[in-house]
Amino acid sequence: MPDNSSQNASRLERILAAMIAAVILLSLVCFVALFIGQVSGADFQTGVWPAVAAVPYFGLPLGFVLIVVVMIVNARRRSQAAKDARK
Repeated sequence: MPDNSSQNASRLERILAAMIAAVILLSLVCFVALFIGQVSGADFQTGVWPAVAAVPYFGLPLGFVLIVVVMIVNARRRSQAAKDARK
């Protein structure tokens, strides 16, 4: 079994992790903004509110897909490292 300390995250994994964090954080901020707007009685039909409402609808599923992609990339990297360690 390969040593975990020798396995560094690839550049792709670091970029995907940053994208996941940014997309999910932005979606959660927009979600909270919608709650605050609802409590304050904002008109959701005008201004920036339609875009704020759309971000969680697309951002959260995108974040989930990116998490799956990171898991696949990580599994492939670990599998390759295990094959190389057996040789």
